This record gives sequence, C-alpha cells and structure tokens, in this order.
Amino acid sequence: MRYTFRKGSAEAVDIRETYGVYVESATGLIGKPQLKTVDAFDWKYLHGTTPDLINRRYGDKEITLSCWMKAVSKQQLVERLDAFMRYFDHDDLLLMKVTWETDNDNGGLLPNPHAAKGLFAIVWLKSCDIKPFKWHKGTNIVKFTMTFHDPYPVKRVYRYGGAEGEGVEYDIVSDTEIDIFTEDGSAVYDIKTGSGHIDVVLNRYIIVCGDVSHAEDSNGGSDIITPTNHIDTVTEIYNEI
Repeated sequence: MRYTFRKGSAEAVDIRETYGVYVESATGLIGKPQLKTVDAFDWKYLHGTTPDLINRRYGDKEITLSCWMKAVSKQQLVERLDAFMRYFDHDDLLLMKVTWETDNDNGGLLPNPHAAKGLFAIVWLKSCDIKPFKWHKGTNIVKFTMTFHDPYPVKRVYRYGGAEGEGVEYDIVSDTEIDIFTEDGSAVYDIKTGSGHIDVVLNRYIIVCGDVSHAEDSNGGSDIITPTNHIDTVTEIYNEI
C-alpha cells in the first residue's frame, strides 16, 4: 500500500519515496469509529434507561500507522526522522490518500471491478511514538507509531472525469453543515443550503464530508455534485459509514 499526504494545493508527498518511511500495518482505515456518548433518560419509575438512539453521532476517526525507517548512520537516521516529522507541523488539515500497489488479480475480467480506487481521510497528526531501538554498525532502523485523527468520519467520495475539465457544481440542502474538499486542495465549508462552482482537475477526487446521507439537491434528489459540462462525469466511488 502507498500512503500520500497533501498540504492544500501543494504536490502530494509519497512518504516512502520522499522520506523512506515504510508502513508495515495500519488500523482505523476502515470500519466505524466510536460513537459519541449517547444521551439516555433515566425515568425513576422504569427499570434501566431509555437511550436516544435517533440522534447518535460518531466521534473522530483514529488512524494508526506502524512505520519504520532505515539509514546508514545514526546521524542520517536522526536527520531523516526529524525532516519527516517536520512535514506534519502544519496549521491545517492534510489530505491522506491510501492506494494499493496491485489491483488483486480478478481472473482477467475487463474492466476490472476491483481496481484500486483508494481511501481518503482528512487528518491531523495527534502523536508519534518512537519505539526503543539499539544502534548497530551499518544499517540503522527505527520503528515508530503515528496516530492521526480524521474529524470527518462520515464522507462520500466522487471521481471527476471526462474531457472538458470545467469543474463541478454543488447543490446542497442539508439540516447540518457540509464541507467539501478536492484532491487539488480546494475547499468549501459550512454549506447548509446553497450552490456554487468548484474548480477540479480531471481524474481527481472530491470528498464531501458531513451528514451526506441526509443531504439533498434543491430538487429533492441526490445529485449534490454534478459536472459543469455535460461531457464530463462525476462518479460516486464510495460512502464511509
């Protein structure tokens, strides 16, 4: 698997190619995060409680990467690790993309329904735990665990394709705020009822975050993201939660 991060409109950084950081395992990339505390009514004349399950909401998604890095000397290892950690000293959220290096053989089916499309998260680095290690002559290796928080556990991901590249339109009616991010670094925040245009490069992704399953377009349909030019396409890739 390949892990890339992007700061705004800057180029995406592959942590293996740029910093020599390998991810040997990860948790939290898929599955549901913990629910926030559920309100419950404690009636004195009833046994137990009555939980308010209609208004359940999820907390931040926590993603943990178990990583390692090698170097030919102690000094190089310290410098490489320090440079890598400085990358995450950023005053805004980062776009994290996880892709597969192979598409898993599907027996020659074309088109391949299992081709890798990637997973996306909008994250900030909460902590980095460097594990104890010993210095050895020759190759030096350090292992560490990185914990990220994604404050958008509910999202829908679209892919923008076609030929014209004129961008997309959003048309949203929602009871709660919706935020939209693009793989290019554009963002629109706090949409409850509104429409507008977003510039997106062809073959890039759009991540719509918030209570997307209950959002509608102004006609009461589900076409909240549409291409500006009818020659282009907007394809829903996946829903998270």
